[in-house]
Amino acid sequence: MTKHWGHDPYIEIREDLRKILPYGVGCAVCDPRRVRTGGDELWPEERPAIVNAMAKRSREFTAGRIMARKAMADIGLPQVAVPIAANRAPIWPEGVVGSISHCDSLCAAVVARTRDVAAIGIDVEDYAPLEQELWGEICNPEEIAWVQSQTRAKQGHLVKQIFSAKEAIYKAIFPRILKVLAFSDVTIDTDRSHATCILSQNRIVSLWADQGQDPWFSVHVPTEPTGA
Repeated sequence: MTKHWGHDPYIEIREDLRKILPYGVGCAVCDPRRVRTGGDELWPEERPAIVNAMAKRSREFTAGRIMARKAMADIGLPQVAVPIAANRAPIWPEGVVGSISHCDSLCAAVVARTRDVAAIGIDVEDYAPLEQELWGEICNPEEIAWVQSQTRAKQGHLVKQIFSAKEAIYKAIFPRILKVLAFSDVTIDTDRSHATCILSQNRIVSLWADQGQDPWFSVHVPTEPTGA
């Protein structure tokens, strides 16, 4: 990606995200640390979700709802409330799918009409290596084998990318199956995952959308909910 000194890095992140977005998907990104809370940023239906929340949680939740509405506007949808369900998932309006994610320094939202995209999930993470003691919780044996075939300096970062990709998949699939998947239920095709996982401004942005195409992962959906 070409850097333009003096440009807003969040504009560059949005441009990078647009490169992997399917047709008909709107997106918006921001720095949640700069979001103001306590005013009219949230709609009445959304405010109960952060009653008694810490300041950081309030900022991140507020940023997510603001970005969700910006993503709606990006594809010409009316801006509406996005309250939270009992399972903590966003409640999107009828005929709309979407996903919200944030890390300390980035909040992103993607939204689409169900006529264009059946399901969508996004995950953002700081680009920092994942500790080796956690690799076995995130990766299947074949994924571990692939990671260990790479240079040592890259391995922790690659596991973080696999983690992020799986999170995006889970967020897309959960509203359809209402089951909590384990990390072992998803296997990433490491030869193809680069198509949907990008690095931008030292952050990982992973996206998955169901458009009826051959997936670059396989999913085992358990018949009974897996433990959280």
